[in-house]
Amino acid sequence: SVEDTMQMSAKAYASLLREAVKRGDDPALKLWLEEANTKGITIMQEALDYCFFKIVDQRQDWAMATFVVEQILKAGYALSADQYGTLVGLAADVDSHAEAELWFDHARKAGLVPSGVQFNRLIAEAASRRDVDCCNRWLARLKDVDSTEGVRLPLSLWAVNQVVGRASKQDKTALADQWLQEAADLKLQPDQRAFELLFQAYARTGGDIRAAKKRLVQDMGFKLEMLVQEQIVESFVKQGKMKDAELELELVRKSGEELRAHAFRHVIQGYVEHLDTASAEKWFNNMIEDGVAPDTKCFRLIMQGHALAGNVAAVAMWMDNMEIMGMKPDNDHFAHMLKACANAAPRRADVATGVLDQMLKQGIAPSLQSVAHIEKAVGAKNFAALQDKIFMSSERRRQGYAAFKQEQSIETSLAAKEKAPSKTSGWKWSESGQQDSKTKQKRKNTRRLDSPNPVAKVRK
Repeated sequence: SVEDTMQMSAKAYASLLREAVKRGDDPALKLWLEEANTKGITIMQEALDYCFFKIVDQRQDWAMATFVVEQILKAGYALSADQYGTLVGLAADVDSHAEAELWFDHARKAGLVPSGVQFNRLIAEAASRRDVDCCNRWLARLKDVDSTEGVRLPLSLWAVNQVVGRASKQDKTALADQWLQEAADLKLQPDQRAFELLFQAYARTGGDIRAAKKRLVQDMGFKLEMLVQEQIVESFVKQGKMKDAELELELVRKSGEELRAHAFRHVIQGYVEHLDTASAEKWFNNMIEDGVAPDTKCFRLIMQGHALAGNVAAVAMWMDNMEIMGMKPDNDHFAHMLKACANAAPRRADVATGVLDQMLKQGIAPSLQSVAHIEKAVGAKNFAALQDKIFMSSERRRQGYAAFKQEQSIETSLAAKEKAPSKTSGWKWSESGQQDSKTKQKRKNTRRLDSPNPVAKVRK
């Protein structure tokens, strides 16, 4: 009969479609489907479903997958929950979240309820794409399912960590707080790394760190571990709020938890940057009293403070203390010693020469910055006599230093112009005192044109 003949033809086309999909022959697949449609033959749904899932599993080809879906719908068949879920997930995988949201809404209109696992995956993937607004839209859909279907779909800790971390990196602290509140409502304790990123964002944006900590601990009930507390200290220092940083560090000291040099180092660095070496030394001593072993970075910061003031004796004393504790000075420590010689009044050429000999004896080649300090300390005439020793008869090092000096000269010149901008210079300034984009580009071009040696670019 005609009906039997049509059925046999449908089976034949189904077999041809399966073979085309297995071979990955998209033109053949499209040809057989178009031919069947022309003849008015309806392909069995099982064959079309097979083609859809095979394409997704083999290649994750969004264009071909949606083409087969169009054929399924054209034939009058309905998509299953698995197919809707696969379409949404595939769209997210190929960074087409608009399509993912579209197919999700189609599934909801069809009366299908997605799984909580799928929701959390979509939220996390949107966060990995740095699209936190999309994360919010998925959260709204999740809550819509809760309210309309009466099905509670749990938000996973993984998704929360991803969104809080991404929002913090984008300095969207209000959004991060919103997701942390969601976690608190579900009795979830986010990873400590998420809190660290959040307080880093507060440091950059000038937000209220103390209020944020109170909200997290007292209102939301989260526990902040030592690493996060150290980050809070560092955030206060970056905002220039040294008294708040001290108070926070005192709380850490009284907590009874094991301390690290890292926490003290932030406060020490803050006071050195504020040219308050005495307070930096006080907190160094507090660290020793608490039984916390200082690292070489802590010593280097104290030496840096004294070097800025040209206090050669103090830098030498702290270097001796470091060696007594079994730590060997590196290029950076010697650089501060040389800087102290250059900044001293009068300059200490004799000490600088001795430090150079000590460095070379230990097999430490002076850095370009150290060489600049030596030149300043001993003067141009004496520096010419020391060049063979400093550069170890290496023409490449000599050229590298020449390029470094030229770059430093350009930096100094540009800094001077920034402090006193001329009306005829063509540089525009904002009300906050920051250069606009045109000014920055001009400065960038100046650097590029005035840097004949590639060594300067490598160093930068």
